[in-house]
Amino acid sequence: MRTLNRAGKLGVLASLLSLCLVMSAAGQPAPRTAPSKQTSSPVAKPVLSKEFSDVGNDAFDSIDGLSTVTSKPDSIYEVARLAADRLEEKSWRIATGESEKKAADAIRRYYVEVVESRAKIHLFLMGARDKKYLHSVFKELNVKRNAALLALGRPLPGPAPPSE
Repeated sequence: MRTLNRAGKLGVLASLLSLCLVMSAAGQPAPRTAPSKQTSSPVAKPVLSKEFSDVGNDAFDSIDGLSTVTSKPDSIYEVARLAADRLEEKSWRIATGESEKKAADAIRRYYVEVVESRAKIHLFLMGARDKKYLHSVFKELNVKRNAALLALGRPLPGPAPPSE
């Protein structure tokens, strides 16, 4: 059996990470449950200023870009991390209202999770963790990403809700 060197493991990880990001962007099928007799009120869209909305969405997109280069060499990763860090900090500085502060907090949590996931993935590559651990890393990353999307008033990935 052939063992992979570090470069080979990073290539496999890059493919795995890309596949996980594509799958999370595609969304999960809706669980099959009986329809509830109670009608739920639609989730209120957060009230965000134009300036915060622009900066917040730019920060989110930058952090998404950072998550795609997590397994790349430091020379590539650090450039993306610095850009995401700058925009994340800017979104925090310009947040004024309650919903903007909640959105900035969700963006920050997503950013921290992406940065931490790089270290967690390296633990997996070194053989210190198993596949369940890696799955939990991607699951937590997806939870933080979805929270940031909702805080910005953007739709979650997945199938469109049925129109009535």
